[in-house]
Amino acid sequence: MPIPIVSFYSDVDGSDYYSSCGRRLVAQCESLGVEHHVVERRYGGDWIANVKAKPTFLREMFDTLGTPFLWVDVDCDVLQYPTAAEALSGDWACVQNPGRLFVCDCVHYVGHSERTRTLLDTWIATCAAPGTAGSHSGFCRILPAAVDDGLRLEYLPQSYVHGPTIRIGLADTPSKLDYLAEMTCRSSVT
Repeated sequence: MPIPIVSFYSDVDGSDYYSSCGRRLVAQCESLGVEHHVVERRYGGDWIANVKAKPTFLREMFDTLGTPFLWVDVDCDVLQYPTAAEALSGDWACVQNPGRLFVCDCVHYVGHSERTRTLLDTWIATCAAPGTAGSHSGFCRILPAAVDDGLRLEYLPQSYVHGPTIRIGLADTPSKLDYLAEMTCRSSVT
């Protein structure tokens, strides 16, 4: 079954970086014949507000589409048709990442089940809670318990982050750099 790609963008910092990425992602999807829902949404005035809104947007797409889909960060490049995602049947899939945050947050297969809905609702609440750095840390915090509760987790191939299927984007907009610098300063204080 063909899997649509979804993403959103919102320009921050007075630049058109994210809308340019959105146009590029749409063009890539169209050239590959991939159904897509890449839309402009403003969830806040800076990078981290939009990052924390990822599960909110995914929940909107879950309700709107009523079928599995693939989330791709808007600044990623879709280089090949994502055929591996079409074979998935679980509730969720992502790419494994060695290290403290054990999965990548730039590409997610979102199945359509009650377990998926529960994960999304929990992720939304986690991102809204004080002390959550962003969507990635919030997701990694809740995923093990969701799997323990029966979420059927599968893994996408590394080619969905490092190419040749999808290549991760690395934005360096001012509000992202400011946020990361602030977090680095906070974590270095004892």
